[in-house]
Amino acid sequence: MELREKTLYRMKFKVINGQRMTGQMLSKLASVYVSSINEGAVPNIESAWTYICMTENKKTLDRIIEEFNHNIQGLRAELPIH
Repeated sequence: MELREKTLYRMKFKVINGQRMTGQMLSKLASVYVSSINEGAVPNIESAWTYICMTENKKTLDRIIEEFNHNIQGLRAELPIH
């Protein structure tokens, strides 16, 4: 219970460039670093973070477009369109 309390309530979020990092983002960042190291390159933190941000933005945009299309379909059923 003590570990749970520390994990859920006392630990601070990881923040990079003012943006809170989620577990999924941290996992993706680690994956990008490992891929870079496996290819014999030195991981570039800035470009890896930019890639993570772009990926998160794309997922958010896709979700918003899907929600918009769903809402438009609902409106079409309710409006008299000729």
